[in-house]
Amino acid sequence: MRLKTGFERCSVFCLIPALIGLGGFSPLLLNAQEKQSPQYALEEIVVTAQKRAENVNEVPIAINAFSGDALEKAGVKSMADLAIKTPGLVYDTLVNYAVIFIRGVGTDAFIPSADLSVAPYIDGVYFPISFGLARSLGEVERVEVLKGPQGTLFGRNSTGGAISITTRQPSDSFTAKASTSYERFSENNNRLYVSGPLTDELSASAAVIYNTRDDYYEPVAGLSYDELQPYRERGANFTARWLPSEWAEATLSAYYFDSEGVGTSLLACLQPSALGSTLGISCAPDYKSNTNLDNTAYSELKAGALTLQFFPGPFDIKSITAYQDTNGQSLVDFDGSSANLVEFGGDGTQKENTPQLFGEIFTQEIQFISNNESPGGDQLEWIFGLYYLDSTVGYDPVGFALAGLNNGLSGLLGGDLPLPIDLSALAPLTDTLGSILSPLDNLVQAKINVTGSLDTVAESAFTQATWTPINWLDITLGGRFQREKRRVYNANLQLSTQLVGETAYVEAIGYPAEEFEETNFSPKLNISVVPADGQIIYASYQQAFKSGSYNIVNLTESPTFIRPETVTSYELGVKSSLLDRRLQINAAIFKTEIEDLQSQFVSLLSGGVVQFQNAELAVVEGADIDIQWAASEAWRFSLGASYLDGRYDKFDDAVGYTESNGEFAGMYSPDENYSGNTIVRNPELTATLGINWFTPLPGGELNIGLDYYYNDGFYYDAANQLEQKSYTVLNARATYSHDDSNIDVSLFGGNLENSKYYIYQFQTDFGVVGKLARPVSYGIRVNWEFGGD
Repeated sequence: MRLKTGFERCSVFCLIPALIGLGGFSPLLLNAQEKQSPQYALEEIVVTAQKRAENVNEVPIAINAFSGDALEKAGVKSMADLAIKTPGLVYDTLVNYAVIFIRGVGTDAFIPSADLSVAPYIDGVYFPISFGLARSLGEVERVEVLKGPQGTLFGRNSTGGAISITTRQPSDSFTAKASTSYERFSENNNRLYVSGPLTDELSASAAVIYNTRDDYYEPVAGLSYDELQPYRERGANFTARWLPSEWAEATLSAYYFDSEGVGTSLLACLQPSALGSTLGISCAPDYKSNTNLDNTAYSELKAGALTLQFFPGPFDIKSITAYQDTNGQSLVDFDGSSANLVEFGGDGTQKENTPQLFGEIFTQEIQFISNNESPGGDQLEWIFGLYYLDSTVGYDPVGFALAGLNNGLSGLLGGDLPLPIDLSALAPLTDTLGSILSPLDNLVQAKINVTGSLDTVAESAFTQATWTPINWLDITLGGRFQREKRRVYNANLQLSTQLVGETAYVEAIGYPAEEFEETNFSPKLNISVVPADGQIIYASYQQAFKSGSYNIVNLTESPTFIRPETVTSYELGVKSSLLDRRLQINAAIFKTEIEDLQSQFVSLLSGGVVQFQNAELAVVEGADIDIQWAASEAWRFSLGASYLDGRYDKFDDAVGYTESNGEFAGMYSPDENYSGNTIVRNPELTATLGINWFTPLPGGELNIGLDYYYNDGFYYDAANQLEQKSYTVLNARATYSHDDSNIDVSLFGGNLENSKYYIYQFQTDFGVVGKLARPVSYGIRVNWEFGGD
């Protein structure tokens, strides 16, 4: 990707002072409109970004907030779809793991001991395991995408931001909703929601989803299977709310979700490495798969939460107690081709559908929140809280099956097959396995099972206070102190080799338990000025902390440690509500400094399969803008853009893959220097445009909507060898809403330009693997709703 010239950079950044100036002149615009009725004003969305209910336009934080109805009308079905509506958000899925970046800050790791840098929350509960997080949204009230570090109130592992989902809560009158859709690739999505009072004090709601689809990739002829496994997901959410008195409220929620099918577990070969070419790897055309394994993945989540709220008078008390149980497994062709080399998942045989990944998480949070009756409540708002997390995650076991790879390595190690590559890269593997690998010429298959567990206990105390000394000035101070202890144990490797006509030879390697303890304090300062009603100018300083961790997938090396990550962010922003709430302009410029940025590297020949590493210093500078305009009763427009300049300032002790003639060669290298390179998944420019037109028709209303997304490209790897070129996505829909029946019928299309772009790419010892996003699709959706508050 080419660098922006000074003029091009200014064209982005110079927007911000102009908008701040607009905030200063906005009273003239407001006065000119103050007598007009806001009959077609923009929707007001209430958010809880500061742990209290507030209008999104009054919170001095960069937020993209969407109501559930708006997401439904726009055809946003899953968390990954949020990227199309949110500039600066990159949401990939890889082997059923979510890979999330906001404003250029995120993590590309996909094992259970690797923490996300963007904290996902559902109904106030932190969900730390990224496996299975790309699921459908279900029935939601709103989604908040908080940009920039949120270390004070959202705590651990929110260095890039947070995504907060609030499900639809029980209603005071009977409500029912049903939705079904059918589209290309036999995709069928179904959702049902019912809610209402059970007694004067008790109400409840239940929501279920059931979705199925065929994969849009097709296997090439001659494989052992003639189609990829269809994808299926099921989910249920039950909530009961009890209001025994005016000063107490209790909410009990239960969640269940599972998915099964090929999904993002398909690693299609895109480009073989020198080693891969020698071992017989060949790649299939676009949207074709030639893997010798019928790839699949399974995930299951069971969770429950109890939220208690008390209103004794001078302050409110809120307690959230939650438990999560996650398990899953993936069966993946690691080399992405028909060559019988390495298979990943299960117990190493690739035949048993047994869970390999597990996670149990208990969390407890208690908050004390000021209200209007608090002393000094007319000038001071505050919150104080305590948080506790106790989790265990790991593999038990995760397996590798090596068949043809061993025969190929036998030739390599014996010198029978010369290669233009450095065979010393094999040393970490061959030195440890020693005599086990010596009879490779006759080896039929090797099976490797790896186990590993990580325990975490985290305790923190946080506070934030906003002082309003005069009615146009707010000063916010906050901080979070955290103490965390992590222990890796049960890190074992079991290698079973089978010779022709002989019994299996088994060798086990056990690694000692390791642990560490760390403390951190993350401060926050925010100053906001309100020059006129509906106008906010704010400046903020914020730190956030991401925990250190261990790699739990190891072959020839003990679990590697990855240092904690610390983020410091500076931001200047403006929020302007104009023309009687018919025009909303939010903009910000920011700089984020990341110390010890955590990164992942995947290589069998590195001795650990997955290898953690830290970039000593990285910096992201950027700007974003969001405009919402209700031009008339018939027309609505939205425009958003994000500019990012992210680079590794110091990353000179890295591991990676070598290049040959400027292209990916794929040989493991323990001594790389990526200083000055672009940070992974950092597109310089992303932009969204939304247009909605409404017109009355007999019995109802017609809405035609267009959503356009632009991404100018980014790199998938720190070496900047794997590049996603620029691409666009155009989605469209036409919805007829019938007034009397409350039935909506929509015709819709996705990726109408049939753009080719990837939902992920990554490198292995054998080459580059990845999967293209879905091509053009189209379908019909029917929604029905009855009752409501």
